[in-house]
Amino acid sequence: EIAALASQNGLRHAAGIARLVIAESSLERQSTNEARQHLSQAKEHLHDIDDAVAQAESQLIEARLLAANNQLGEAIEQLAAIQNVDLGLSVHLRCSFWRARFETTRDPSSAIHAICDAKQAAQTFGNQEILWQVLALECRRAARLESPDLNDVRRNAMRVIDAWRSRLNPEYAQSYFATASRRELLSWIRPPMPASIAASGVQVSGAALKRMVGINR
Repeated sequence: EIAALASQNGLRHAAGIARLVIAESSLERQSTNEARQHLSQAKEHLHDIDDAVAQAESQLIEARLLAANNQLGEAIEQLAAIQNVDLGLSVHLRCSFWRARFETTRDPSSAIHAICDAKQAAQTFGNQEILWQVLALECRRAARLESPDLNDVRRNAMRVIDAWRSRLNPEYAQSYFATASRRELLSWIRPPMPASIAASGVQVSGAALKRMVGINR
C-alpha cells in the first residue's frame, strides 16, 4: 500500500495525501467508518505541513462525513469557508458540487442558487464530469418538487452523461459508475422504470430510457 510505504520511509506528506485519496474513495463507496479512519491518519501525517490544498481536501472530506451524519448545516458552512479561499480549480469545483448536493438534500426549494453556481462553474471550465453530477442534482430537485420540467431536465442530463461516458475507456466506465455515490446520482437521472419492466429484470438501454422520458411530453 502506497500510504504505508510512504509512512515507513518517513515521507509524511506523501503518506498524508495517499490517506486522503483512500478516505475519498471510501466515501464514494459510502464506507464512512473507513473514511474516518483514513482521514484521521491523514491528519496525523499532515498536521504541521504547510499545504493549503491538502488541508482543504481534508476539510472537504470532513464536510462529507458531517453530511453523512445528517449534519447538513455544519457541512454546508464548512464548504462555504473553503470556497472563500483561492485553492485552485479542482477544489473549487468539487466544493461547489458538494455544497449544491447538500443544499438539495436539505431543502430542494432553496437549492437552486447553489445548483446554478455549481453548474456555471462546471460549464465555464469545461468540466463534463462535474457537470453531469450537477445535472443529476437538478433532476433530484425537480423530482422532489414535482416540477413540470422534470422530463426536460432528465433528457438534458442524459445527453451530458452519454457524452461523458463516451470519453471513458469501456473497462473504466464500468467501474466508474459502480460506486455507491455515482449509482445514486444515476438513479436521479433515470426515470422510474415501469413496474412490469422492473419485475422482469430486463435491462433497458439508454435510448429506451430517453423514449420513456419523452412519453408524456
